[in-house]
Amino acid sequence: MYRELLKTCGFEAAEIEKEGARIGKAFEIAGIDEEDVKRGESRVGRYFDVELEGVRKILGAWIKEFTDLVLAKEEGKFVVYLSFPPVPHVAATLAVASESVHAGPPELTIDTVLGQIFGKINPVLETAEGCGLPPGLANCSLLQCRVGAIERGIIPKPDLTIVSGFLCDQAPKQDEVLLHEKMGVSVAYMDSCVDDDWKKWPVPAPRRVAYFAREIRDAMEKFHEFTGVQVTEAMVEAGANAYGALSRVFTEINDLLKADPIPLGANSFGVFAYFMRSATKRALLEGPAVGDALLREVKERVREGKGVLEKGVPRVMFYLYHFTDPGIMDMIERSGLAVVVTTLSGVTSTAIKSDYPDIYERVADVNLRRGTRHSDLGFSTEWAILSRDWNVDGVIVGYHFSCRGAAAPAFMTKKMLDQAGIPSMLLEFDLYDTRTYSPETMRTRVETFAEVLRERRKSKAQAERHG
Repeated sequence: MYRELLKTCGFEAAEIEKEGARIGKAFEIAGIDEEDVKRGESRVGRYFDVELEGVRKILGAWIKEFTDLVLAKEEGKFVVYLSFPPVPHVAATLAVASESVHAGPPELTIDTVLGQIFGKINPVLETAEGCGLPPGLANCSLLQCRVGAIERGIIPKPDLTIVSGFLCDQAPKQDEVLLHEKMGVSVAYMDSCVDDDWKKWPVPAPRRVAYFAREIRDAMEKFHEFTGVQVTEAMVEAGANAYGALSRVFTEINDLLKADPIPLGANSFGVFAYFMRSATKRALLEGPAVGDALLREVKERVREGKGVLEKGVPRVMFYLYHFTDPGIMDMIERSGLAVVVTTLSGVTSTAIKSDYPDIYERVADVNLRRGTRHSDLGFSTEWAILSRDWNVDGVIVGYHFSCRGAAAPAFMTKKMLDQAGIPSMLLEFDLYDTRTYSPETMRTRVETFAEVLRERRKSKAQAERHG
């Protein structure tokens, strides 16, 4: 039933024979039937650069990750869920800590496989809305995805969740009430607040570093208590190194998006970007090789001058690649805009090597330097720096309706871009749920913005010709 889909997603014949039974079982548990598989084949072919082996392999790795997640408890694993976005060094450490543990942010896997590939995320969200996260109250659909998938029996109830509130203040409260109080799941809080001195970004206050480091250390102790696996400093270093190897490949591919024409579609790079950010065992073990394959292919496209859009189209920054609906990014590209940079790309000033002596303080320091984890002004300044460094024609500022961490600084970000003379538009949408914010509802505004940027490009070119 799903052999052709797996082949399209980079599975070799031997892999299908080896993994097929497990995948079939996971698909059955998730309610993926023959009609869903046909829809998946169509969506993968339409929205992703599947002529590239690297893209096919990334999609295949996501299906493997989904299978590992769905079957984790049945296959005798301790199940530990982290919230998204995870602290990557911590997530990587726990992911490879022991063969007896499955650790990672489940919502990202569900969004990618049930959402992007199969277009079947809505029933999961609707289930969550019926058990504590009602519609119309700006509940984060990413969190609805976690609760809904557990409630529907698609993914196992975890033994432990490690939840972070440095960006999303809703995630710890949800896990406390719906997972701990209602489902009896133990929760470890690895917390911080986006409340640092705006003027000191990107350097976090020492008190925040110390507090966050203690939270991380306490979470590691709770992990030990539940799994029996003692996390050592050497394991944390190994996890950080494994994540670093994957992020370096990501950065090399990301830098190639500066080429004109842009050599890789937003959806295709997005699934690799989120694979890296998930920091799961599959991502850490298979990601570097898959990334290297994609890197070689993208380099070849750049050498040949091949792109997914015409040369000279306006180049924009967008908040993040859409998590569940590849139709959003496809709509932006069909409007004639190349998405060349997102907040996933990072900025040099936030990647300074930490001088703290303690391993947990170094992890805390590096993570709190990101604008999204430092302060609202840090968030907005990061946008402005990325826009300038990538020399974009314009910025689509995502006013992410159901994410308080992203919605709060959106207007500040647009004002900062306006003051810098960078054309921008404020686009209200939802990164995880397109039942209200679909491609069709946003198309007119995006197309209008694209036309404005094209005219600005023409005017600028004419002015340069006439000296």
